Amino acid sequence: MIDCELFVMQRRNPLDSRHTVGLQYDSDSDQENTMPDPSDCHYAFNDLQTIMKRYEKCIVKEKKKKLELQSTNDYLQERIKFYAEEKICLNNALNEQKNQNEIMQAQIKSLNEKAAITEKTLERLHKVLDAMDHADILDKFQCVVCMDLQREVVFLDCGHVCCCSDCAGKLAVPAKCPICRAKIRDFKHVLYV
Repeated sequence: MIDCELFVMQRRNPLDSRHTVGLQYDSDSDQENTMPDPSDCHYAFNDLQTIMKRYEKCIVKEKKKKLELQSTNDYLQERIKFYAEEKICLNNALNEQKNQNEIMQAQIKSLNEKAAITEKTLERLHKVLDAMDHADILDKFQCVVCMDLQREVVFLDCGHVCCCSDCAGKLAVPAKCPICRAKIRDFKHVLYV
């Protein structure tokens, strides 16, 4: 629009009081000069046509610019909508990730508690196994009859060492081995080294 206005301003003659849109005459002029000169009308008409063409070109340019701006605006609105949807999706994914993180933290805490319980249980089991090993050692040397004193006699002919000397002397005649039930011919004292 600015280009068109400059064109109109350039077409005006500063020495002439007439404008391109119409003609003005002095009020002192006589009646004979009331009719405009045909050549002046022709120039005015040509100027008017030229101005109209320029304005039409300007209007077409402005319409094109308006369409381009509208297209750009539509594109930007679509991008804004797209990024808003992306932001919502990312926020949802972030919230889901936070929820999964909280669940995993709770699972880790639960697993740590179970690991601590398992570790304590293993310590107790090791103590029990140590005690059982000690008891097994004691059981191997304990009299199978009285379960109190240490084994110290060997029975002949079977060769079992399973009784203390007190229990071996108290076995009924005919004495039988408490392990294999074989007849005992004699027993001898055993010394542990």
